[in-house]
Amino acid sequence: MKGFLVSLISLWIGAILQLALPDRMAILGARPDFLLTFSLCLGLYLSGYGAVMTGFFAGAIQASLFGAFLGPLVFSRMAANYLMARIESLDIEIGPLLGTLVVGLGSLICSIFYLFVVPPPAIGPYLTTSVSSALYNCIIALPILAVLRRLLSVKSSGV
Repeated sequence: MKGFLVSLISLWIGAILQLALPDRMAILGARPDFLLTFSLCLGLYLSGYGAVMTGFFAGAIQASLFGAFLGPLVFSRMAANYLMARIESLDIEIGPLLGTLVVGLGSLICSIFYLFVVPPPAIGPYLTTSVSSALYNCIIALPILAVLRRLLSVKSSGV
């Protein structure tokens, strides 16, 4: 129940931030994706089912906010969140610092999956923007992971 409430509130905060801040925080075309970052951070600390459901709702919220295609957004977020949850099975303790790199990788996986499902008119600028946005999401993920780790009472000695 605690994980559900934390996920619900986190996605709600992510949706508000996604509507208000990305255009104001753009640096050289890179914009943060708050909903994706929040859902990937939650995926690190939830079970496989919880992570997939969080990815589903993050994709559905993002598609409804911006009028995008629902299927590719939802499926890419679900797949990336499932991969985030499966990292636990590798017996690697993920702390906030290592978690930022993993969230950046998950963000890049979502962008590349979306590239193959809904191809953009120009691939070069899309890839450049995707990599820079993934780096931006890494920066944003550090405080989110620290707060989620505290809220979900995750006890690990990972970096």
